[in-house]
This record gives sequence, structure tokens and C-alpha cells, in this order.
Amino acid sequence: MISQNTWRGWVSLIAILIMGATISQAADVRDFQAFNNTGRQIKSLKVSAHESEVWGPNVLGLQVLPNGYQTTISFNPQVPTSCWYDFKLIFADGSTETYTQGWNVCMYTEIHFYDGYLRAL
Repeated sequence: MISQNTWRGWVSLIAILIMGATISQAADVRDFQAFNNTGRQIKSLKVSAHESEVWGPNVLGLQVLPNGYQTTISFNPQVPTSCWYDFKLIFADGSTETYTQGWNVCMYTEIHFYDGYLRAL
């Protein structure tokens, strides 16, 4: 039989672990929702720090983003970088669209991609 003190200890430990997991998975200020309003299927979405000359990996992973859909783009809070990012869309037909003006994702929670332009909200 488990003593009352042992039981309380286990409950406290579990609560601490759950709180730690919740804190470590907290949203990064750079996280945003990407909306595809381009009229085409996005096969790859690359996000790169504005000051970088190299595109980052496809943040969609193995998925595609159909027209009219949205997805969450999450940043690793353990990797500090600036708030200013550029975007490159690669569509299912192989065509591309780039947005290299530098967008401050720390100020916006939504990035809406349209055919030839984007809108941040």
C-alpha cells in the first residue's frame, strides 16, 4: 500500500512534469498561421531570416497546403533569430513565388498568401 506522503510526492512530481512540458511547448512570438489564397496548391513553403542568403527547409514537411487551407508555422524557441523573414512558395506545378521584402512575423499572427502578393494581419 502506498503511504499518503508517497502519494502526494508522486502527484507533485507529475504536476511539475506536466507544467514543464507545457512551458517548453509554449508558442514562440514568431509563430503564425499561413493561409493559402493563391488559387494553387502549395507543395513547399520555405521561410528564411531576411538577412540570410539561403532558403530554409520546407516548413510544410511532407504535406501540401491546398488552396483555401491554412497551417500553423512554428518556430523553435530555443533557436533565437530575428523577427524579419522572407517566404518562398513552390507550387505543385513547379512554379515559384518569392516575398523578399522582409516581413516582421513578431508583429503578425496571420500571413495570407495570394497570387502575387501577401497580406499580414
